[in-house]
Amino acid sequence: MDNELKKTMQRYAKENDVPIIEQEGLDIILKILKKQEAKIILEIGTAIGYSALCMNEINNLMIYTIERDKLMYEQAVLNIKKAKKEDEIKLLFGDALIDEFILPPKIDVLYIDAAKSQYQRFFERFEHLVKPCGIVIFDNLKFHGYVDMELEDIKSRNLRQLIRKLKNFNEYVKTIDGYDYQFIDQGDGIGILRKLEQ
Repeated sequence: MDNELKKTMQRYAKENDVPIIEQEGLDIILKILKKQEAKIILEIGTAIGYSALCMNEINNLMIYTIERDKLMYEQAVLNIKKAKKEDEIKLLFGDALIDEFILPPKIDVLYIDAAKSQYQRFFERFEHLVKPCGIVIFDNLKFHGYVDMELEDIKSRNLRQLIRKLKNFNEYVKTIDGYDYQFIDQGDGIGILRKLEQ
């Protein structure tokens, strides 16, 4: 993606309060993808297509990405067209937990960066697509530092409920059979599950 489009997308995200991946987290994920020699990625949570376009820069990865918000999906369509990446980034509109999608039978990477309270359900729905030795990446596991706080110190009831779910998920993800788990305490907290060879 050219620098001008990148800056335009960053500006749009800031002005419209669209969460896009932080640079530190992105750098880590790009290193992981290079090491993994990934060819096919399924991303849950497209937003405006920023992370998909950044990931695609590595060896022109094939990316399938799902977004349920119509406005964000339409913005992502425009951005992917501007980047001339329609053949390599397949945008899918719908609810990742409900709708049916045409997806590849096996993927190298499942990247989950959508509704934090639903991480476990996203994982359970799509993990069967991950190849042996493939990986699952979860972003924002620290959620701006809130996950390290005591629940009683969080004033907002909704935020407290979300952080409780994320804390529970952070414990659950360590216990999943058939995977090795690694937590990277950089960016906003990145979790990586590596699928063991069957």
